[in-house]
Amino acid sequence: MNISLNIEEKQALEGLYLFHKIPTDQLKRNPSVLEKIAATFHLVSGRNIEPEKLHRYMINRRKKKDWPKLGREYVRFESPKKYLCQDDYSALRICYADIGVSIDEYLFRPELVSLLEKKFAAIADKVIGGQSLIAAMMTERKSGNWSGSEDQAPMSKQKPFSDIEEVLAERKSQAIG
Repeated sequence: MNISLNIEEKQALEGLYLFHKIPTDQLKRNPSVLEKIAATFHLVSGRNIEPEKLHRYMINRRKKKDWPKLGREYVRFESPKKYLCQDDYSALRICYADIGVSIDEYLFRPELVSLLEKKFAAIADKVIGGQSLIAAMMTERKSGNWSGSEDQAPMSKQKPFSDIEEVLAERKSQAIG
């Protein structure tokens, strides 16, 4: 279900986002901030929207290039390179290719995070939390080390927002069935 916000609500949510200075794709790594944003949004707007739905709203707007940028003034998290070695990255790349969905999907589908954790543990013979693995995948993608060829189709050939449409179709079929 998509949420719809009026102009005042949009401005309030943008202001909360800018105040906390955590990039949208990093909010999952800091759920307490996402919960604070949702709680404060509820106080300001009177609307009680789940943190995950607000997060999806922010991601969707960012993908449409309709979301404020933090510039250089954002909270920086510890680099995944501090806790992953090259063998771990190789194992993670194998897991990512085996699962075959875009990285953004992991942000909204807990079953994928669980699957990623299990596959990684089996291949790397160590346990690392799913959010840390996702952060490593995103870092690699943003740094240009992962071109997107690991996805089912190269990024240049994927239909824009196909991941969102896929999730919506799946949820509709679950609701009907």
